[in-house]
Formats: sequence, structure tokens, C-alpha cells
Amino acid sequence: MFDLGHQEIKFLYHSDDLKDREAFGYATALDQHTMNEVNVAKTPLTQRHFAELATKLGVPIIELFDKQHDRYEEEIASASFSDQDLLDLLHRDPSRLKTPILIAEFGARFLESPFDTHQIDLAVAGIKINPNDNY
Repeated sequence: MFDLGHQEIKFLYHSDDLKDREAFGYATALDQHTMNEVNVAKTPLTQRHFAELATKLGVPIIELFDKQHDRYEEEIASASFSDQDLLDLLHRDPSRLKTPILIAEFGARFLESPFDTHQIDLAVAGIKINPNDNY
């Protein structure tokens, strides 16, 4: 699911979240790229998809969880789960996934702000944007 071609971007977001929808809008402005959206509110992801996503992001499974989610503190933070248990939780309730996530040839990353798409080191019309620039 996360294998990409040249100049292809996969954008994972939750359509019920305003910040995610704004970030998706900015991501679609990367017009030199083919955009494939995955709305986790409508597209079911399997445990394997979540495991692959963690690998792409280079993070442990627990880092896929949105720490701002209503039930994170009471159900996840203080408990001890196996990776398989965590994958099952994400599969049953994908709203727990920390989004938005942008996946491209260079790898994947969480977007902390809707504006983060302009800081990603993607070649757009021969120009590379330095992620250390402050805009």
C-alpha cells in the first residue's frame, strides 16, 4: 500500500479533523507530484498497513497513536500493550492514528502543522526547499 512511484505522494489524513483537511489542501498544491489520498475515516487499514506505516516512519508502533486523542491518556499511556495489541487497537479505531502523514520517495513523516508541506525536501520544478528555512 505504501510503495510509491517517482514524484508520487501518499497523504494519510482524517477527514473529520479540520487541521488534517487544511494540510491536505496545502499538499495538493505540490503540483509536480501525483497525490494519492487515504482518508482513514473512510478507508479501512489493516494491522499490516499500520505496521508498514510505522516502518516507513521509522517509529515504534506506539508512536502512531495521537497523544491528543480523547482516550489516549486513560487507555493507552498508562497501560502496557504488545505491538500486536496496538495494531489491533488502531485497526478497530483508526481515529487514534496521529495524522496527517505524508509519504513520498524520501520516506514518511508526520505533519505537525498544515504548513509543513512547504518544508519537505521535495524537488519541485528543480528547486529544493531546505527544511531548516523559516518561512
